[in-house]
Amino acid sequence: RLPSALYASPHYLARYGTPSTMDALTEHRCLSYPSKVWRFTDGSGDGPAIEVNPVISTGSNEMLKAATVSGLGIVYSFETVFRTLLAQGEVVQILPEITENSGLELQMIFPAAQHPSLRARRFIDGLRAEFAKAQ
Repeated sequence: RLPSALYASPHYLARYGTPSTMDALTEHRCLSYPSKVWRFTDGSGDGPAIEVNPVISTGSNEMLKAATVSGLGIVYSFETVFRTLLAQGEVVQILPEITENSGLELQMIFPAAQHPSLRARRFIDGLRAEFAKAQ
């Protein structure tokens, strides 16, 4: 599982305020991946969704990080992308009660009749090690 959360810079929050509800996010400047729909997950695997009108929409994690740190808006992204910036205080997590169970389930699929190649096995082991750090 790849956890997700909402992040903003302290500068952005000082200028525009901190949203207090999920619906309040639609009144804020949002930074988004190409999808305009942000889906949140509750403990059962379901949950609410909102449609945002992003001021920046990109598939680039680096661009979203730079825009967030610069105070351009709020982003809904993967914890692994923002972990270092969060630890450095360059961003803060907002509305954690909405995102505490949100994330993307990742699966690696390969034919059952075949054993993965050594290269694939090392890749899988490397991913497992990286995600174990995130827990």
